[in-house]
Amino acid sequence: MKNTAIKATMLTAFTCLMVVTNPSKEAYVESLAWQFQGTTCKQEQLPVGVKAACYTLAPLPLDATKSLLNGYSRRQDYLLFSIYTTDLWGIKNRKFGAFGNFLW
Repeated sequence: MKNTAIKATMLTAFTCLMVVTNPSKEAYVESLAWQFQGTTCKQEQLPVGVKAACYTLAPLPLDATKSLLNGYSRRQDYLLFSIYTTDLWGIKNRKFGAFGNFLW
């Protein structure tokens, strides 16, 4: 009985931790804006849509880029984790958010 109570307590604590650390859409958009301006536009071989987005977004201030990306991003919230999807001019990005981080 004691072992079951410990397991239940640990499961409850783990679940609460996942709920509390589920990243917000704002955090996702900021991460994506930094990624976009920092690495995506610096690649040599880019599809036409991505090149167009780079020419449009790269010179913009970070806040303007975030504002634009926010309009093209959506969050599917599953309480313990979220899936974030962005589709902007051929740039498709999908991330799994949990524990305050964005994975894959």
